[in-house]
Amino acid sequence: MKKFLLSVMALTLSLTTFAAEGDVIWTNGSDLWFKLSELSDGTYAVINLGATDYTNITIPATAWSDEKGANVTISQVYLDSWSDGVWFENSGDNTVMESLVISEGITKVANNAFKNATGLKYLTLPASLTAIGDYAFYGCDALEGIYFNGTAAPSLGTDAFKGNSAWDKIVTTAKIYCLEGDAVATFDQDPWTYFTSFYANNNVVLYPVDLYDNYFEDKSWYNGKQVNVTLHRTFAAGEWYTLCVPFAISEYYLKAAFGDGVQVAELSGSSKDGDNYTLTFTPVTYVTAGKPCLVKPSQNVDNPSFDWSWFNQVANPKVETEYFDMIGSYEQVSLQASDFYLADGNKLYNPATDGGVTMGGYRAYFQTKAGVPAGANAFVRFAGQGATGVDEALEAPAAEKVLRDGQIYIKYKGQMYDVQGRRIQYEGQEIK
Repeated sequence: MKKFLLSVMALTLSLTTFAAEGDVIWTNGSDLWFKLSELSDGTYAVINLGATDYTNITIPATAWSDEKGANVTISQVYLDSWSDGVWFENSGDNTVMESLVISEGITKVANNAFKNATGLKYLTLPASLTAIGDYAFYGCDALEGIYFNGTAAPSLGTDAFKGNSAWDKIVTTAKIYCLEGDAVATFDQDPWTYFTSFYANNNVVLYPVDLYDNYFEDKSWYNGKQVNVTLHRTFAAGEWYTLCVPFAISEYYLKAAFGDGVQVAELSGSSKDGDNYTLTFTPVTYVTAGKPCLVKPSQNVDNPSFDWSWFNQVANPKVETEYFDMIGSYEQVSLQASDFYLADGNKLYNPATDGGVTMGGYRAYFQTKAGVPAGANAFVRFAGQGATGVDEALEAPAAEKVLRDGQIYIKYKGQMYDVQGRRIQYEGQEIK
């Protein structure tokens, strides 16, 4: 589903010429054409279309008119069955179109407009749409997803989405995805109830958003919207992880995703004792959008989902303290040798060299402030517990000196330290 969303949002077919009313309108490359007819209010309706490739079609809301020397507004899609020329039921191309985008600004899809477009799988409808006419999508049995960008469902004509081979086929296979949370309830009212009744309302849901820790795509256009989010990361029970996500997570959804015993902590301060620095974390019961934090699941979790989440992709997320800043990142980032990151044993580590560690997305790392020496030791304190650090490693008789890349390191209990006592990266280490 994600790939479809990307392809639909990226597709824009702009009209390049316009002739007299009802004449052919060509798009870029002459691979898609429309016929337009002027309406009484001065706007235009698409009355016909043809294409060399129907697979992905966007019907625009404006077109340039050479005759008028200005853009004209397209407000309706009126591919009536009695129109002359090519349209889906009679063209022989009715099985080819897989996705259709009706652009923002268009208010009506008229009777029979896409009747028997039997290959149509994905349909995107604008917020401006107020009415869908009789039989407009009748017989579109392959329909899987209707993507709606408005706050109120448009009105429906007679059998607008009725299946051709089986009357209930469309409504038992298609889902309605809403970008606005307020729209969901409006689809649970007549005349849309023949959709919602088959799934007990579960087929009317919010837009799905996938977040990957090894791949970033700017999704700030979802800001202010409620969406269903899947975070593609793996979490082990009983381990602390850094987390920075562009949506809020309530206590209810935290427990649903990470277990009833989940713990969350936010960086609340840092303190100094000689060359030793302690980062203090305070427990909270929720996650704030765009605010880096720590989370400790009480159960193993793969790719947790968070429904009805308010999306807010805050720019440059971070929490500042006197000596350290906790820097959140939605995408992968190469860390500097002076940075600290959370890894095995719920402890902080340094990269051996600048750029020596790449941290995955939707995580956070710790950046030293000016004045903190390069050889500083950093410790973590969780909710009043004792700080964890590396000072015991340097004094322990079991510590072993190791020469690597011309540098002396200390190996103790399977972990590597430099001569200043800073834990450093090692092969196969999980960055949390």
